[in-house]
Amino acid sequence: MRQFAPGSAPRTERNTHRDPGDVIPVTRRRMLALTAAIAVAGLTIPTATTSARQVRFAPAGIEVPSIGIEAEVEQVHIINGVMEAPDDPWKVGWYPQLAFPGQGANVVMAGHKDWWDVGPAVFWDLTEIAPGDEIRLTSAGDDVLTYIVSSVDGISAATPPSEYTAEVGHEQLTLITCSGSFNGASYDERLIVRALLDT
Repeated sequence: MRQFAPGSAPRTERNTHRDPGDVIPVTRRRMLALTAAIAVAGLTIPTATTSARQVRFAPAGIEVPSIGIEAEVEQVHIINGVMEAPDDPWKVGWYPQLAFPGQGANVVMAGHKDWWDVGPAVFWDLTEIAPGDEIRLTSAGDDVLTYIVSSVDGISAATPPSEYTAEVGHEQLTLITCSGSFNGASYDERLIVRALLDT
């Protein structure tokens, strides 16, 4: 599987993109903590006695009506401490190893800003999102969870992923893409959008 950082792709003369080798590292300690947290939360083996609130919600689609984003969601993984990014420029990647939606944790998704020989990709307009905007996740069964954007931040690309993938003590959706300036090899910032579950 080819790996790209969220928003990244090889550079062309027509488009500014990131190096395909530029991926987000996750420390071994963080991976062990996440694995333990998932096991303790009982996410690995759902049972017949699990309440409706605890049933896994596997997102299949994402919508941001205010900026016209409507995309499929695909599962991506953390392998050997590296966060994969979607193989498709128009799909949003979700990390089920970190959290499932609707279970009171930090749900993390990433999408490309642009892409080799394509140009603008699924999260190109994510910079236009604002606090108060809705983000909707839909399941394959057409169940919907709605989140309200609480913050939009540009941070250094050197910031450890644990700063935006860590647990926050409540339900949160975190969207990640590239931002800032392209230096010929990579973008120098990441855009981090945080949203709270609308209950």
